[in-house]
Order: sequence, then C-alpha cells, then structure tokens
Amino acid sequence: MGGGGSALVKVKVGNLWVLELDGDYKPVALQYYEKDGSDVGLPPGAGTLGAGLLGYFVSSIGGFDYQFLQQSEDKSTFNIAYINYDREKGEKTKTVAGNIFLAKDGSLNFDKVDITAAKRTVLSLYPGQGSNIMLAEYNSKEKTLV
Repeated sequence: MGGGGSALVKVKVGNLWVLELDGDYKPVALQYYEKDGSDVGLPPGAGTLGAGLLGYFVSSIGGFDYQFLQQSEDKSTFNIAYINYDREKGEKTKTVAGNIFLAKDGSLNFDKVDITAAKRTVLSLYPGQGSNIMLAEYNSKEKTLV
C-alpha cells in the first residue's frame, strides 16, 4: 500500500479432513467434518511466504483449531482433538471441544462438547490417560488455572 500503510493478511481456517491409510500407506477413505471457520490475522509481509511456510507460521502462533492426535498403546484406536467456535443462528458464539475417534470396532466417530468459558479465558486440550482428554482453562483476569 502507498503512504506507509500496512495490508492485513489473514488465513481462513476451516473444515477438518481425516485421511485413512492402509498398512502400505495407500488411501482407503477420506472423512469430512464440517465446522465453523475462523480467521487468523497475520503481520504485514506474511503474505509473501509460500503455503508451506505460512502453515508453519500459523501453527506456531496457535492459529489452527487442531490440538493433538493421541493413539492407544496397541495402536488400535486414536483421538483427534480440536477446539472450535460454534456459531448457531440466533445464538451467541460458543466454544466447543471436538473429538474424532477411531473405536475398537473400527468405526470413526465424532463427538463435541460445549466448553464455553468466561471472557479472557484461554482454553487448551491435552491428551489424558487412555483415550481421555484433559481441558485446561486459564483466566488471565483472575490469573487462575483450572
């Protein structure tokens, strides 16, 4: 931009895709999970990065909804956890913890739980024991961790 202004660069983070591979790493199935998109604002100049570097940069500042992948010890099940901001028509935005998991019977399942918290609260998901998920909630105003 002329006159020394800066351009806003943003990345749109959208839906989640899960690619299933067989033992020879050949694609077997592709699952699509629809979720509300979110925008990640980037500093000036970030638009000059290539797609690969831009992805690393967005990940380094916590811009993706994806939190972690957790696999059972025998590798028969796994969880994919993410945080999403769910926007229903006529309702306020709520924060949702999503979990995509492969059950022992081989079925791919999807579950989400409302984890909406007070303003100035940072939410994080962490792998727990087995297939459990731990939710950490930090309130920056009260300086408390729950």
